[in-house]
Amino acid sequence: EFPAPDRPERERIWHTHLVNLGGAHLAEAAFAARLAGGVELSPAQIKNAVITAAYAPLARGAGPMTAEDILSGLDRELAKDGRALGVSQRRRINGDA
Repeated sequence: EFPAPDRPERERIWHTHLVNLGGAHLAEAAFAARLAGGVELSPAQIKNAVITAAYAPLARGAGPMTAEDILSGLDRELAKDGRALGVSQRRRINGDA
């Protein structure tokens, strides 16, 4: 089993997947840092969250991937582990806290 990535590694992973999977406009350092600090995830979970978010605009029929799409993808990944994103975590990640 691989060790869990630390916060700087998670930030780099979030940034990389956002850029590579259509969310480059969301890959700003501050947002990636808030995502990395918001919840501990494996690299695969981060990638899956971004992939889920990348499909959201297609389901809507238009527009770019949004921060809310990312949070929905994150919610989905956490649910697989029986976890949930709390209201305060969501606010911090969105920069509202």
